[in-house]
Order: sequence, then C-alpha cells, then structure tokens
Amino acid sequence: MGLHLNASKCELIAHQGSSVTDELLRSFLRVDVRNASLIAYHSCAPLFHGAELDKSWSERCDDLATAAERLSENGRFAFSNPPLGDLGAT
Repeated sequence: MGLHLNASKCELIAHQGSSVTDELLRSFLRVDVRNASLIAYHSCAPLFHGAELDKSWSERCDDLATAAERLSENGRFAFSNPPLGDLGAT
C-alpha cells in the first residue's frame, strides 16, 4: 500500500514568474501566491497580502454590516460563527 497523489486535485502555489522543472509539479494547477488561500469550515484564510485578502476582508465586512442591520431591526441577533473567522489571526 503506497501513497498516490491525485494530481488533478493538487495546486502548486508559486510566484507567476517562477520556473518549475519537476514533471509532477508541472501537472498541478498553478495558483499565484496573491490568490492563494486555505479553505476553512465556513470561509477561506488567505495566505498572503493581495487580492484574495482584500476580497475576504470585504466579505467579512459585508457579513458584519448585515448582522448590524438585523440587530437594529429586531433588537437581538446571535453570531453563529466568529465574525472574522481565520482573518483575525493574520
């Protein structure tokens, strides 16, 4: 019994200009570091500063605005998830 990678489900996170010579790594889907994130339970956690981090912060701000609006409408609201998720740790 050995380990077998499903290359169609693998991603190579690398800078756009970097050169990859390994045949197996070249078969992975290439993701620029600015767009890389880890998928968590309810959200994603960007790995680096860039567009993905900006998008995630914007989504969390929208979530908080919605929560504030609901709170003002009915006077009560409970967060089911931490409002910043994994973004607060970066």
